[in-house]
Amino acid sequence: MNILLLFAPNTDIRSRYSILPNLRGAVYPLGVGYIARVLELGGHNVTFIDCQFPYNTTEVINRTIKDKKIDIVGISSSTPNSYKAYWLVKNVKKNFPALPIIFGGPHVAAIKSKIYQECPEVDFLVFGEGEETTKELVKTIQNKESLSKVRGIAYKINGKIKVNKQRPLIKDLDTIPYPAYHLSNLQEYKPKIGTFRVLPFANIITSRGCPYKCIFCGRIAWRHICRTRSVGNILGEIDILVRRYGVKEIAFFDDTFTLNRERIVKLCNGLIRKYPGLIWRCYSRVNHVDLELLKLMKRAGCYSIGYGIESGDDEILRIMRKGITTDLCRKAVKWAKQAGIEVRTYYMLNNLGDTRETIEKTINFSKELDSELADFGIAHPLPGSELREILPTLPRVKINKKLWDDWSALEGDYVSFTQNDLDEDFIKRAYFWANWGHYFRPNRIIKNIRIALSNKYLFLGGFAVLWNFLKFRAFRKY
Repeated sequence: MNILLLFAPNTDIRSRYSILPNLRGAVYPLGVGYIARVLELGGHNVTFIDCQFPYNTTEVINRTIKDKKIDIVGISSSTPNSYKAYWLVKNVKKNFPALPIIFGGPHVAAIKSKIYQECPEVDFLVFGEGEETTKELVKTIQNKESLSKVRGIAYKINGKIKVNKQRPLIKDLDTIPYPAYHLSNLQEYKPKIGTFRVLPFANIITSRGCPYKCIFCGRIAWRHICRTRSVGNILGEIDILVRRYGVKEIAFFDDTFTLNRERIVKLCNGLIRKYPGLIWRCYSRVNHVDLELLKLMKRAGCYSIGYGIESGDDEILRIMRKGITTDLCRKAVKWAKQAGIEVRTYYMLNNLGDTRETIEKTINFSKELDSELADFGIAHPLPGSELREILPTLPRVKINKKLWDDWSALEGDYVSFTQNDLDEDFIKRAYFWANWGHYFRPNRIIKNIRIALSNKYLFLGGFAVLWNFLKFRAFRKY
């Protein structure tokens, strides 16, 4: 069959405190890439159009459907991008009403058949891991067989919605083929300015899932079960990216890259031996690093590590079920700095249980840790998260009904709920002052100027941050 896969464009961040639109960047959508390759190996002709790039318009999509005689369209979307994905669905159905549309991605995993309420034009939903499910669904459609035995899908029949059983997770990730990189121009993918150092760039995921159960997490597709790829399988993909596509920097997008210490030690030794000039960054948890490991990662090319700190108050961390303490945060940041690795820290304001006092502690904690980069966000109740279920039941929580189900409000400075002694005005002011307080201290300004002058992309990133602050300040009364 002739199959067209689409990836929804980035949502419009309406916050005045946001990255300049032309500097936001785009990274390769791995989920679509995996499914594309699985379908190709199943004997199908696959075309991929990434709508993150503005030149991939609806006219391009419609022309492709006609010229390549497309039989099925598959669309993938995250929750913040869901409205743009619905827009793609409606366009296809308007111009090709008989064409089957399969809809998948993290947003489907989170809300499943509720998608039909938001976008009734969708024909099939794929929830959970998409590789085996999509392959079986396409075969079933091709052979006009019964859909009832295809696990991991929802569909409409005679006006009624049917939801089949969940498909078991793929046990061995090494059995999944590498993404269909050849269907895209990898040279076009550039992350958000300031988040990379050299090009060409690629992103990889070496594991799926996370064993921790933070109440704010909306990644339910992998059900708190962590599975990992073998070191040989990972190095094989890196070899393709380096030798075939000239990649010089990699971002490992695992939730907790260092969860299995032994595996990362083997991977680092392999990188040192085979790709001494390759640089990379990753994300981890403060309770899964140590100084010796970080020093090895540095020798293997790691220049940056991101930690989800979330709060500077231990009681709030306990309520969030984060599984860490502020003392562990201090040690992990200290060790990374000693190893010569840049530290990126991530914080949330208006966490469950937060008060003005605990938010102030978080802001002060960011100054104490003094990471090279700090990212502050306002807590949003993601669909599928436990936080979203808890908040409406609490007496001291007020829900903003206008924003609660507005998925485009999941990014930016929107406040979808308030609690305790917090109000919307205070939270937004804290959001601004947290960023201002971290970056505009004299010692941090001097350090970041030195960093920015060392690399043209970091310089542009610093300019974008400064512009955003000035723009935000001009529009706000704080």
